[in-house]
Parts: sequence; structure tokens; C-alpha cells
Amino acid sequence: MAKAPTFYPNNPYGTNFLNNFAMPATQQGGYINPAMSAMGGAAQAIAPMTGYTSKPVGMGQVLAALGGGAMQGQNQATQQNLSMQQIQQKMQDAQIARDMAAAQSKALQNMAVKMGLPLGTPQEVILERMKQITSQGEFGTPTVVADAKSPTGYSSVQVNQAGQQRVIGPAKPPTQMFNPNAEYDKYNIETMQEAQTQAGIAAQNLNAIRDFESMMATGVETGRLAELSMPIRQYLSGFGIEDPNIPIQEAMVAVTNKLALQQHKPGMGPMTDPDFVRYANIGPTLGKTDAGNWLTIRRLEREALGQQYYAEELQKQMSEGGRRMINQAEAWRNVRSRLQNELGDFIPTVSREEAVSGKWRGKVVIVDGEIVTPTAQVK
Repeated sequence: MAKAPTFYPNNPYGTNFLNNFAMPATQQGGYINPAMSAMGGAAQAIAPMTGYTSKPVGMGQVLAALGGGAMQGQNQATQQNLSMQQIQQKMQDAQIARDMAAAQSKALQNMAVKMGLPLGTPQEVILERMKQITSQGEFGTPTVVADAKSPTGYSSVQVNQAGQQRVIGPAKPPTQMFNPNAEYDKYNIETMQEAQTQAGIAAQNLNAIRDFESMMATGVETGRLAELSMPIRQYLSGFGIEDPNIPIQEAMVAVTNKLALQQHKPGMGPMTDPDFVRYANIGPTLGKTDAGNWLTIRRLEREALGQQYYAEELQKQMSEGGRRMINQAEAWRNVRSRLQNELGDFIPTVSREEAVSGKWRGKVVIVDGEIVTPTAQVK
């Protein structure tokens, strides 16, 4: 809140303290001197105590009344002065607004004369005319156009309503409009190329997997003991202690290593020894049992054939026509159905008579709802 001035500017008798102290409020622009008001309030408060009283009056009572009256008079003067100051400020603001409006009106009339309008034209008409002239000179959103003089062959320009053109500077060649069909074709081709690549790798792996399976069919020993004892048996073979299993087991290890190395893809960083062990365990190994290797081979066979069938399904979709984008999910559903029809369940269900035949020896089958690995016979 603004503070009332101590000295009052409208004092015709000067601005010294005594004149401001003694000057009547009517000559001070409506302000009241707080000191004079305090003295008046004090005098008014002790006036009843100066004459005859029915009860004795103590000095303390007089001083208390004196102080209270002085404070009350001073507060009244302060409030009056603040109210007057606010009124004067509002009057000054109103005068400033009137002066600004007059200056604006004068400026608009001068502008009207320059635009060929008569004096006294309403402000609304003048402003509308100015808006029309300004809009004609405004330049629109920059656009890229061909420009032989530009080092890039294109320039960014702006044009106003009057047809005037402003060159901002060289611009990059505009990008071609989005063509959904072209994007679909690009996606289809890239997806098909990737599927064909994976199908080729899968075909190579399938050959290696079937080679491993054919070596298992010789009856060569597999399992952890066979894997751990092979270095010793290889060493003993140098002393004439031959083991006919060693050549086949060595070939099986070679197939395992080949399949493991293909698991490490470009961009995966250097391959560590633990990585190689994990990759090798994805495929068949000498250290697994016959049943474990058979299940692993069966899974990898389905995976390799699935990759090849997937590429065939995509090729079929693209050759059908009328399809904007190939459907990978649909292709995989068809692959699943085809594998089921050709290979059957991952773990076959057989009768007890089939289980005891040599066909399922060392493999995993379901007999009467139980998973078994047939050996010589099933009891």
C-alpha cells in the first residue's frame, strides 16, 4: 500500500515543516497532518478531565487518556491520507488514459489522411483499412520451388497477396510424397530376402543334423562318460589300443562345433568360451544321451524345415497378388500345420507293440500315457 507523503505539494505557504504542520487540511489537497490529528485526539480525550469532576482523577488516568486519544487521532489521519492518495492516483491514471487515447486518435487521423481517407473517419474504418494493406504485404509460409540459380537447384520462397515473391535462400530438394504401395513393396521384398537367407542357412544345418543322426544310428556310445573318456582313448590309440568308436565320435564333435559356431551372429561381439559351450548345448553333442540327442535333433529338424517352409509360404503370398503386405503370422500358422501333418507330434504316441520294436530304441515316446525310452523291450 502506498505511503502518504510527509510534506504536501499543494502548500501555497511553502514546504518547510512548520507551514506543513500548521496548514489547514483544506489547503493540503485533502490530506490531514497526522501530528495535528494526534494532538486533537489527545485534547479531546482529556477534555472531560479538565473541569469539575465528581471523583478524583489521577495523573495516570490523564496520561492514559492522553496517549489513547493521540494514537486514535493519528490513525484516523493516516487512513484518510491513504484514501486520498488512492483517489488521486486513479485520477492521474484516468488522465493518462485520456491523453493516450487522444494521441492515438490523432495518430489514426494522420494515418487516415495518408491513406486518402477524410478527417473524422471512424477508427473502426481506419483500422480495417490498415489491416487490408498489411495483409497484402505479409508473406506466407515458405515453400520449396525449383530454382536454376540456387546451388542446390531449389530455393525456399515466400509470396504475399500482392504476388510479390521473396527468396529466403537455397533449400534441399523436396522429399517425395509417401507412397504406401511402394513402402509395402519394400517391406515385402526385405522380409522375403531375410526369409530366403534364413532358409538357406537352415538347409545347411539340416544336413549337418542328419549327418549326426546317421552317426548315432551306428550304435556308437554317447553320454557324459563317452565324452570325458575320449581324450584318454585317443591317447591310448597311439599305443595300439584301438577303439572303433573314436573316429565316429570325433566326427560327431566336429558337427557339434560347426553348429555352435553358426549360432554366433554378426554384431554380437567376440565369442567367449562360455558362449561356445552354451551354443554347443543347443544342438546334439557327444555328451548327451541317445534319447536327449534324438529329442534335440527332432527339435532342430522341425526348426530347419520350418524356416524353409516359412520362405515358401511368403513366396506363395507374394505370388497370389491383391495383397498389400505379406502376413508373417499367417505364414507361421501354415508352417505349424504343415509340420504337424508331415512330422506329427514332437513326442510320438505309439502302442506297446511298436515301442518294443527296434524302430524306437533309444528314443522318447509316449506309451499308454507315460513317457518312456524303449530299450530292448518295454515291460
